[in-house]
Amino acid sequence: MAPRTFLRWRVGNAGRSVVAMALALSVVVGSCGKSDNTESDQARKQAEEGDPQPGGKITVAIAGEADGFLPSVNRWTSSTLFQARTIFDPLAAFDADGNSRPYLAESFTPNSDYTQWTIKVRPGVSFHNGETLDGEVLRLHFTKMKESLVTGSVFKMVTKIEVSDPLSVTLTMSAPWTHFPVVLASQTGFVAAPAQMNTQDSVNAIGTGPFKLKSWAPGSPFIATKFDGYWRKDAKGNSMPYLDEVEFRPVPDPQSRNDGLEAGTYDMIQTESAEQVRDLLEQAEASPNGDVRVLADTSEGSEAHVMFNNQTGPFTDKTLRLAAAHAIDRQALVDRLFHGQYQVANGPFTKESIWGEPDTYPAYDPDKARQLIAEWSAAHGGATPAVKLTVIGSSDFLRVAQEIVKQWNAVGFQSDVVSVSEAAGTVVLV
Repeated sequence: MAPRTFLRWRVGNAGRSVVAMALALSVVVGSCGKSDNTESDQARKQAEEGDPQPGGKITVAIAGEADGFLPSVNRWTSSTLFQARTIFDPLAAFDADGNSRPYLAESFTPNSDYTQWTIKVRPGVSFHNGETLDGEVLRLHFTKMKESLVTGSVFKMVTKIEVSDPLSVTLTMSAPWTHFPVVLASQTGFVAAPAQMNTQDSVNAIGTGPFKLKSWAPGSPFIATKFDGYWRKDAKGNSMPYLDEVEFRPVPDPQSRNDGLEAGTYDMIQTESAEQVRDLLEQAEASPNGDVRVLADTSEGSEAHVMFNNQTGPFTDKTLRLAAAHAIDRQALVDRLFHGQYQVANGPFTKESIWGEPDTYPAYDPDKARQLIAEWSAAHGGATPAVKLTVIGSSDFLRVAQEIVKQWNAVGFQSDVVSVSEAAGTVVLV
């Protein structure tokens, strides 16, 4: 993968990623308004106050299509992760304070100087095809991750991978790695069955997760059914999951997802649209019967960003990368396009995070951008720097890209936007 430079403004923290759910215990109201059926409302209340009821199916509209479901091979987006969590379990998961805790793993233990980590998995866990999760599977998992063009850079410090007992693997590092468990909560911590890893199969996903794959192909809905052998139980000892089936449908346009929710086509939608976040939160607060419920992720979130190709084209020159950075008024983008709901980011973490960074990002300075472009042009025979901004084709991302291109062109770039699907976009970046 070509090295790249990032421009980021945060989508998270002050902004929110939202999953909206239209409840269907008795009725689904197309307008997300209230029900006039008193008996239905009473039945809904009784069901909500009691134990979860097993059975049923939900249909979820997500933001984009996946290019595959092999953790060591495919490039996962937030939409892909949403689907992957039904099939796979991560070795670790973040708690409410942002700390990485064992999940599919029973423990992860460092040596005294953090140059070795031993990961032990839970006993008695099986994959959907009947294979058993153990230390040898972990060895294969980390080996595939280290060898991968997509995930290999994450494990660059790992020098040795060896099975240390029937349920454990020990990783030796070239230097201390105190926060290694963090990577186990990401795509690199999702463990596929040996049968899937050994055949490099990106379509027929096999994991240890709560649902097993029923059907999926690029361009088609992703359908998964309850895995009866799932290892997790709820607080009362009941088997999980409760649902019998879940179906994901990629719907890139945020408004189409919202319209489908209101029409009852979808039971849940995923959205990061600022307007929809605001409107859905207002609808949920105003809904007396809970016809619309919103789960807002106010954690670290993700960042909208521009990635420069530093290996070929105009952006191999640092002068132009700096010019592009100085040309973008990130606060104006947040205010104009997102109603001020998002926080401008200077890196992948908020200032409040333990990983936070100081404000060293190039400030908005269009005059400085013009000066840098003039210097580059003088060194290149008076040429005008011509660039294309490739964007995943949701309406929100497209609006952002168009505004960036407008600001770039205002200081002397010759730039335009190329829109691609989410699955195609992940391929373009490699």
